[in-house]
Amino acid sequence: MISRDGNLVVLDQARNLVWSTNASLSTSAMNHTTRLLEDTGNLVLSFEEVTLWQSFDHPSDTLLPGIKISLNKMTGQHRLLTSWAALDDPQPGKFTLGIDPKVPIQCFTWKETTRYCRSSMYISKDTGTKFQNRGGTIFSLLTTLMLMRFILLIVSRIDQ
Repeated sequence: MISRDGNLVVLDQARNLVWSTNASLSTSAMNHTTRLLEDTGNLVLSFEEVTLWQSFDHPSDTLLPGIKISLNKMTGQHRLLTSWAALDDPQPGKFTLGIDPKVPIQCFTWKETTRYCRSSMYISKDTGTKFQNRGGTIFSLLTTLMLMRFILLIVSRIDQ
């Protein structure tokens, strides 16, 4: 829903704030913002013709066409994919995927603050990359290029 200050918000059943876009809005934009879920999956908050906030600027665990994994060396802004805490728990997990400022043209996955794995920026028709550590935990980066969708997820145990 759109709050009184013009931001997109999610409330729980008791109407407590769970999440907000926290966009900086002018007083003229308050109560006059619009929201649009585009065909691409991008959720956009706008005022007149100006985009105030869009979900594609805030990636979660899924990369869709139009979302950019990026690093701005000037501002330090780092856009990363972040795994969920568990398959049924969407709060941020331990794994992130992004670009390391010291090593361009490669994606790195970090487990918390430690480099977990790396790969070059290569996209083909059907790619799937899986890494397993000694504890049996598996990290997967799945690619389906027909839709160009990547999902960063963590599976706690694999039975062999």
